[in-house]
Amino acid sequence: MKKAQAIALLQRRGASQRLLVHVELVGEAGESIISELERLGAEIDKEFIRSGIVLHDIGKTVQSSELDREGDLHGETGRDLLRQEGVEPRLAQVCVSHIDWRQAKTVEELVIACADKLWKGKRVADLEELLVRRVTTDLGLDYWEVFQCMDDCFEAIADRADERLERSRSDTVR
Repeated sequence: MKKAQAIALLQRRGASQRLLVHVELVGEAGESIISELERLGAEIDKEFIRSGIVLHDIGKTVQSSELDREGDLHGETGRDLLRQEGVEPRLAQVCVSHIDWRQAKTVEELVIACADKLWKGKRVADLEELLVRRVTTDLGLDYWEVFQCMDDCFEAIADRADERLERSRSDTVR
């Protein structure tokens, strides 16, 4: 599924302006991670990441209370909703794996989970470590080289969190 199709699906399911802004901001963080992974030579499915970022919280169109408070009901709800829409199971699974990232089977799913944390400045060491280890294994590179590059990337994303959080409060998509 292309990103534009994912956005259309999210809108068709009645996504609030707030949710649309959220996926845009997570997408910015995701693009930074994609760029760094490409710089390192990783072969990743960029379209999957971009579409997954758009759809990861689609369950919040049903579990709307989770737009304002913590909760994980939207994960399984989103996965089931996407399956009903005929979305490939691998893409539907990001609704669950962005919450319980230990279930992630691919680097792409881990990128989505990381972007969903980092956009607001939240660093999750175990999640970031898992992504670094997967990339290191996939590329056959030195762990510390990958760690340093990715840590710098994660820090740069987190450093811009205040600006993104301010934009999230405006509920305006660029």
